[in-house]
Amino acid sequence: MKKIKIIALLIFTCSLQTVYSQNGLKNKGYIDAYNFTPKENIYVHYNSSLLFAGEYLYYKVYNINTTLNQLSNLSKVVYVELIDKDMQQVFKHKISLVTGLGQGDYFISTSIPSGNYKLIAYTQWMKNGGKNYFYKDDINILNPYQSNQKSSTDSINNSKINTFKKSNNNFNNPILKLSTNDTVFHKRSKVSLSIKDLKNTLGYGDYSISVRKIDAFYSSTRSKASNYKKMYPKKAGVTYNEDSEVYYPEINGGVITGKVLYKESNLPAKGQNVSLSISGNDFIFKTETTNDDGVFNISVNENYDNETGILQVLGMERELFSLELNETPSVDLSELKFNSFTITPAMKDMIVTRSIYNQIENAYYSIKPDTIVSLPDKKPFYTEYNSKVYVLEEYTRFYTVKDIFIEIVENVWSTKNKEGNRVFYVNNVENANKTHLPLIFMDGVLIQNHEHLLNYNANKIKTISVLQGNAHFGTTIYQGVIIVETIDNEYKNLSKGDFLKKTTLFKPQPIKNYFHQNYNNNSNDHRIPDFRNQLLWNPSIKINTNEKEVVFYTSDNTGDFEICLEGFTANGNPITLQKIITVK
Repeated sequence: MKKIKIIALLIFTCSLQTVYSQNGLKNKGYIDAYNFTPKENIYVHYNSSLLFAGEYLYYKVYNINTTLNQLSNLSKVVYVELIDKDMQQVFKHKISLVTGLGQGDYFISTSIPSGNYKLIAYTQWMKNGGKNYFYKDDINILNPYQSNQKSSTDSINNSKINTFKKSNNNFNNPILKLSTNDTVFHKRSKVSLSIKDLKNTLGYGDYSISVRKIDAFYSSTRSKASNYKKMYPKKAGVTYNEDSEVYYPEINGGVITGKVLYKESNLPAKGQNVSLSISGNDFIFKTETTNDDGVFNISVNENYDNETGILQVLGMERELFSLELNETPSVDLSELKFNSFTITPAMKDMIVTRSIYNQIENAYYSIKPDTIVSLPDKKPFYTEYNSKVYVLEEYTRFYTVKDIFIEIVENVWSTKNKEGNRVFYVNNVENANKTHLPLIFMDGVLIQNHEHLLNYNANKIKTISVLQGNAHFGTTIYQGVIIVETIDNEYKNLSKGDFLKKTTLFKPQPIKNYFHQNYNNNSNDHRIPDFRNQLLWNPSIKINTNEKEVVFYTSDNTGDFEICLEGFTANGNPITLQKIITVK
């Protein structure tokens, strides 16, 4: 019975994108659909609730399906923000989720004042759950490089030194156990951390590990996976009223949403095709058809480098329409409460020492870099079609684009349409009838006015590719595709009008492999200063054997260090494990 229920939920989930892309936002049926569909809870494991300017906030995101009590495969995007006490964003990150998991980081610059902050995280789907239905936790930032910070330290209380008891060493857990090859280590020593599954395979799952020096200050307590549910309301859902708005689940990646209106009447335009083009070497082209309310939703799950996208209403009558983009608001922050943070002049020496260590570490960052993980390339849509590429430097150069297509490029010609404008046609593989216009791209930008290509400087064109065959996008058929690449990849869209909008794309954060210091016998790093406060951050710990070893090295920074493992088993059980080691 449970298996049948899970299958039914998965089928319903897969149909959501179709449902929401074809129907309006304000509709009782789709509010009911939200209340029926599995909800999501976010947990964020981050490295420290106290950060200095010059340090990194590292975090791992876990998105939990509250019905199945497992990692959620519904939303493919999560938003992570750091909010100051004035409810202003310090940063907002868009994180791609793969089977409910994502990661990111943020460098605390010297421009950020000391104070109390909130780390929040949510999916678009979670925004339907009410005011407090999002992840939130406290971050304290200490910036010794700014003066006149009284406004950010008004809430300071009496000083206390952190007395983290060693009796807390290794939280008991019936499923997993942490152990190290010793409890006291010398500087630059190898630490072998063993993660043992005590229940055969019940500990298999996804985890993240932070090894960090225990702060000598009291700061806010970081939330743990083992009690993350307590931060969410017991009930989450919406009830119908005329002003109700249902946010789309981002099932296929980030969603760009907007509306097409008739310019003359300002009424919604149903059934209009809208395109998104993102230029680049393997450019992205997508189309969507507006629903009864004139709304379109274009999902983008491909990797892209360009931060600008161009949206256009398609068709010969595009000038009749205006295109509006919808803002994607953050969650309601009105009920956030900020904790106080404790510092006093007695802590000056500790603050100075830590700040010096941070400056040294940052000075040697180029020798200890993080690396960005290369994501697999996705094939562009046009690879499905037969094509011929003309490299123009291999031919006699002609002065006009028209001559290039007459003398060099086969199966393409231009002629005047009934409005008197020149347009291109591409021979279909089967016939040469002028049935449909082709798609034309210049440096990945969709060209609807073909005369822009005809009038372009022919000497700046590098290659022309011709794809024969019909291409279907939205409700429109295109007969062939012409792809033009310029020498400097510099073409800018020349079309203007209310039917076209340029938008700044909110790119997902890159996935990184974080630097791991290694002092083996062949290492050349022994002469490089090493005052790391963060000995290890690994957000990608996969447990699929009964014992896993994780190796890291201590630094020249002495004191007590906390090993913290957070995460979830494959069955959805939250796990928190902590262990303390000492470096002398």
